[in-house]
Amino acid sequence: MTKKAVKSTPAKKTAKAPGVEALRKDVAVLKADAKVVLDDIKVVAHDGRRSALRKGKRLAKSAGSRFEDANHAMKSTVRDKPMRAIGASFAAGWLLGALRRK
Repeated sequence: MTKKAVKSTPAKKTAKAPGVEALRKDVAVLKADAKVVLDDIKVVAHDGRRSALRKGKRLAKSAGSRFEDANHAMKSTVRDKPMRAIGASFAAGWLLGALRRK
């Protein structure tokens, strides 16, 4: 048996296939869902940025206070033991100079 080729005729532009309306509704729902997801992502990103900024400020403040404490301790040590401070400075300079020559 031979099969005959069936020619399809194009549908009229006014006629709609049965599933087209369902697909359009599904696409509309998908667009709405995508918008909600993108809005949620924006909120999460904004909250994450805000949290990171707060943490960065806390760390900077902590580092600043630690630096001030170290600076105060160093000044006290230099005032209390000036010869030891001069010797440490000389040794550090000599060491850096020796390393630089190589």
